[in-house]
Amino acid sequence: MLKIEGISKKFENFSLKNINITLEAGKIMGIIGDSGSGKTSIINLIMGIYKPNSGKIELDGKTVEEDPVEYKNNIGFVHDNLNFYPNLKLKDYKRIISMFYKNFDEKMYDMYFEEFNLDSEEKIKNLSKGQREKVMIITSLSHHAKLLILDEPVYGLEKSIRKELVYILKDYIKKENASVIVSIHNVSEFEEIYDKIIYIKRGKILFDLNKNDILKNLRVIRSDSNTLSLIKENIIGIDHYKRYSEALIKIDNNEEIKNIIRGADCHKIKNPDIEDLIHYYQESGDFNV
Repeated sequence: MLKIEGISKKFENFSLKNINITLEAGKIMGIIGDSGSGKTSIINLIMGIYKPNSGKIELDGKTVEEDPVEYKNNIGFVHDNLNFYPNLKLKDYKRIISMFYKNFDEKMYDMYFEEFNLDSEEKIKNLSKGQREKVMIITSLSHHAKLLILDEPVYGLEKSIRKELVYILKDYIKKENASVIVSIHNVSEFEEIYDKIIYIKRGKILFDLNKNDILKNLRVIRSDSNTLSLIKENIIGIDHYKRYSEALIKIDNNEEIKNIIRGADCHKIKNPDIEDLIHYYQESGDFNV
């Protein structure tokens, strides 16, 4: 389990403020946000590259200060590009990276290497984007890490390769009782795989939601302003148009809301997708019904 409590970090022109995140084993969490929102800063704090000004980060009950070697060995990191010696052959790459991790599992590495149909004689500079991504995934999976962190891992990849990587990740976290953090900008590529989603804006968490809670307790509903005014306290964000209004609402076992939903045309109500969540949470606190 990853536990982040009250983390704050001040940079020259930017600050992270009171970040609290819990990620259970066996779950995939997405961190989304625009460039400069704080996604990479949070990842660097989790990895122990940055030290927070306040707060604490624990991975399986240990902090990086208590046991830096064990802590960092429990993290597998996949960047958006393979930054390694370009003329190095993959067989030599394996030999070098095996020395970085005390729990490196050669059999597991070779299994994934064969499954991904890679060539050990190929040089890094000759690999395609998808092949580079696969090499980094293999590396992160081959030392029994408890937390995998993927920074924009599927950007620009073919759909078949994305599906293959998702299958491998889900299988891994189930077998290893591990968890995954995916930092991603293109949220449409992430819609189907997440268990938990966090949206960062200007160094603050705007929302932290589990998928089950979204499906159970949030709806986008289209109606007239008078009807929506009856449930104003449950509206997260709203848009007004010429003939109707549309809002993201919390159901919260509210009978009045349930009656509105029951009486609504099926074409005027839906479960929110990630784009809806981002849009309406950004509108929250600044609307008039």
